[in-house]
Amino acid sequence: MTKKLHRKFYSQPFKPNDGDLFFATSRNMVEKSNETFLTLFIMGNRRLFGSIYSGLLPDYFHSMPRESGVLICPVAKTELIFHGQKLPGDIDLIVIPYERDTLILDKTMAVEIKIIRASYKKQDKSPNEFGYSQCRSLLDIGFPYVSLLHIIVSDRSPKDTWEDVPAYRIINDQGEAESAGTERMDTMPWRLIERAFGRLTKNAGTELIGLSATYVDTGHPGSKDNTEINGFHFPLCKKCQENPNLSEINMSILGNFFEENSRRFFMTPRFDPN
Repeated sequence: MTKKLHRKFYSQPFKPNDGDLFFATSRNMVEKSNETFLTLFIMGNRRLFGSIYSGLLPDYFHSMPRESGVLICPVAKTELIFHGQKLPGDIDLIVIPYERDTLILDKTMAVEIKIIRASYKKQDKSPNEFGYSQCRSLLDIGFPYVSLLHIIVSDRSPKDTWEDVPAYRIINDQGEAESAGTERMDTMPWRLIERAFGRLTKNAGTELIGLSATYVDTGHPGSKDNTEINGFHFPLCKKCQENPNLSEINMSILGNFFEENSRRFFMTPRFDPN
């Protein structure tokens, strides 16, 4: 079955280099932490995306060869790809691995994304929907792997609540580090990630769905004085299990969709090309 779902591709995906313009958006979308904006941010921040992907599909990620990576399509209408299939309405991320010039369709992952808009005063905030029903629809379509990602945005804690945490300094290009004492930091994002991930794992209902929670620092949501993305915190993840109802037919259809719409796919190499 695996070899049937490996096929050469000939179309050219969108392949920006470091520093190239990836997408443009309105200030309003940034200020409101719009879901589409945050989805594109996750795609474009390759280090963050790689951390999430490696947590959701670790066995494959750590075996990927040189000249490999993933092709990512955001916010795709389900019925435009799989005619007659209406649920879920949109697929937030479709992630197709490639090795050289070959699509590895049997490792394709669909990701459902939900936003948690927390605050210092409301740290127990949940998303409006958890996303499990959409994930079940993706399993029904026959995606090999399905994941649910909760992205947390929040204001910052008052500085008098920050805590001293250990700090380390990288000392060479092998990544070795030495102690740099402590640094005072806002630790609320870590607590929010742990709380969100705890809810995800408690309510998932199936081991098939991969789960991830991460935090993106957008400054102060709603503040017109600060619309810069300042950073992110590494995610917590539970890996996907292979879908026993993988659909060879639908993955072949997805391969055709890629060939016809390759510029909608963002190419992210597994290794730095340099």
